[in-house]
Amino acid sequence: MRKRVIPAILLLIFLVCLTTAALAINTGGQSIVTVTNTPKPTRTPKPTRTPKPTAVPAEPGETMPPTASPTPKPTATPKPTPTPEPTIPPLENRADRLTITLTGRIGLGDSNRWNTQARSLTAVQAGKPDDWLFGGLAPVFLYDDLTLGVLSMPLCEQEQYTTSMATALIAPPDSVRFLSGGGIDAVCLAGEHVGDYGTAGYKRTQEVLKAADIPSCGTFETKQGDSFDELLIWKCKDIRVGVLGYSKPDERKIPEMLERIRLLREHACDIVIVSLDWTGTNTGVVSNEQVNIAEALIEGSADAVWGHGSNELMPMYWCAGKPVMISAGTLCDGYSGAVDVFTCCFTLTYDISGETPALCEVRVLPVKAGARGDYRPQILEIEKNRQYALSKLIGLNDRNHLKCLPREFTRSGILAVDPEGNASPVK
Repeated sequence: MRKRVIPAILLLIFLVCLTTAALAINTGGQSIVTVTNTPKPTRTPKPTRTPKPTAVPAEPGETMPPTASPTPKPTATPKPTPTPEPTIPPLENRADRLTITLTGRIGLGDSNRWNTQARSLTAVQAGKPDDWLFGGLAPVFLYDDLTLGVLSMPLCEQEQYTTSMATALIAPPDSVRFLSGGGIDAVCLAGEHVGDYGTAGYKRTQEVLKAADIPSCGTFETKQGDSFDELLIWKCKDIRVGVLGYSKPDERKIPEMLERIRLLREHACDIVIVSLDWTGTNTGVVSNEQVNIAEALIEGSADAVWGHGSNELMPMYWCAGKPVMISAGTLCDGYSGAVDVFTCCFTLTYDISGETPALCEVRVLPVKAGARGDYRPQILEIEKNRQYALSKLIGLNDRNHLKCLPREFTRSGILAVDPEGNASPVK
């Protein structure tokens, strides 16, 4: 009798991955970039971000053009002088919560007249590890579900691209590593100076971000009259977050912006964030036009209005249960010596345990902006400095349907939001 030998099969599977998929969909002239991302894992020590693998289709049945497989970045070398760890605890990453952090404008370079100087950001950043620039904000950027930034200048080679401006802002393409190394997941390309090197420089910036696996969005027109119109959908924890970024908004463009919000809702976005670069509004005064635009966007179903474009931190308002940040200021900058030393990072927490996400908390982190002298933004820990920065978010008076935050907010910088959308300071 012949014996049958059944081989034993031992399966040992180690599955450690961060799956990202991006897909551009042309819809009526707009390009929608859909990104699927698994939640950032909970970490006890300060983590090192895992390189993302090659993109795969976002949904079953969808296709995308072939892209080159990004080469995993080598582990950053240790800092020669470690940056002191901030005392605040990392954000808690819960399965029933979705956290989104919104920052001030980010400049990764300098002006074309300053970037050859030894003290310029372009020169100082050379040879620094990937987490050098934003390492001080790791307790937030590396533990939330989505960190959104705004680029204020193009990423391109100065020797290969030209500008018609006597003074133009530019950052070396290699500086993109500070975004991924610092935990910034996606950026808006609608900053005032992102078009300083024209259409070619803007396209090069898009290429650099794509190669670094950092999605971008923005509605922007270059000085050559070329228009870019890209929306972003970020998918995480079964929630779809839609983002649109607008450069130089005015009341005449409200219908265009509302149409883009509607388009994101048609693509099943649960949360829609509108980024507005006001451009050149360094007066510190909230204009009637800004109020009217913010009200229209909230009424048009935007979940948050996130302004910037002023180099100054400006008031935050509450409108129909949703936050309106007029200007988050500048997070880091190698150009403006007069940049407001204070900025804030705004973390919106949504309860996703129900049928639809519900905003349940807004946590504002006061930050010392990175500028000449030390380009690295740092968390403010001296209490009087914290409260002063938070006080800049308190408006002088209500503006139509935009309600000022209560003065008690400056004690903690945290707003608890009830199911009806009412916000109250956490003591």
